[in-house]
Amino acid sequence: MLTYSRLRALALTILGLICLSAAWNPLRAVEATAGEPALCAGEHYGMWHADEAKFTIDKVDDHGKFTGRVELLDGVYRGDTFAITGETTCDGGIEITRTGLDQVSKAEAPELEAHHFVWRGKTYIAATNAKLLFELRLWNPKQK
Repeated sequence: MLTYSRLRALALTILGLICLSAAWNPLRAVEATAGEPALCAGEHYGMWHADEAKFTIDKVDDHGKFTGRVELLDGVYRGDTFAITGETTCDGGIEITRTGLDQVSKAEAPELEAHHFVWRGKTYIAATNAKLLFELRLWNPKQK
């Protein structure tokens, strides 16, 4: 007889196998939770180090890899724009690399706050061994 606990264990096993599959879009876990893709092309806002920033995501492929750019909206480097590449991880996390510099931002799966998915993590700068704040907020219009 198939009990709830056995069915749940089977479902978790299948989900784990899907996650290991190279063709799985890692954002599906967030989509299933909130009903809206967490990462899509468009303008989003957050922080790069301690500065407000606009993230423009140009393209997201079926495997969660993306390209875009960041514009700093305040601070010493206000107005600076730089290219980024990135990808989402199987557990819903995100990793963004600043093109041309050795800066990598990493965050675990996003939290749902009000009408936003929010990734919070650190930007690692190899040249100085610094770890600075990173945040990316994505509007979720389906959240009420």
